[in-house]
Amino acid sequence: TDPNAWYASYVGFLSELGVLSGYPDGTFRPQEPISRGQAATVLSHAIGTLVNRSGDQKVGNVYGNLTITVPGVTLSNTIVTGNLYLTGGIGLDDVVLNNVTVGGKIVVCGTGSSQKGESSVILRNVTANGLEIDSMTNQYLSVRAEGLTSIKDTVARTSSYIEDLTADGKGLSLIKLDGAD
Repeated sequence: TDPNAWYASYVGFLSELGVLSGYPDGTFRPQEPISRGQAATVLSHAIGTLVNRSGDQKVGNVYGNLTITVPGVTLSNTIVTGNLYLTGGIGLDDVVLNNVTVGGKIVVCGTGSSQKGESSVILRNVTANGLEIDSMTNQYLSVRAEGLTSIKDTVARTSSYIEDLTADGKGLSLIKLDGAD
């Protein structure tokens, strides 16, 4: 690809994430039409391992991304080398992450305040490089960190309730607001 083209940085970024792998000759050809099979491959790489059943989930070690699309999930004792996505399918229920390590970041893009009176996303003994909170529906998102949770950077892009109940030196080290007022 032409390094001066507007899409070069996007192609490079997606390639680094493992979402795009290009053609066997090492090119990406972003101006070419994409086939259904190629589109399916890109989506599969972006979603990674899919959790689409409620209840206790122990998926072990996941190479790449992991996406949770349903409510009522407790994910325990899991290592994710990529990103962990919590999507709109969670609705107004909750997701509990217990003893989870994420090599990338946790992206919360769908949930609100849980109907159970709890936070919608509970991070218990979770380690990640980052946490992004970005509602797709402009609904307040509620996230609680507890136990030995340690997350370097948190970015809130939409209105949210963030609660940190961890001990000193742990928890959400830096919270940035990045979005509309």
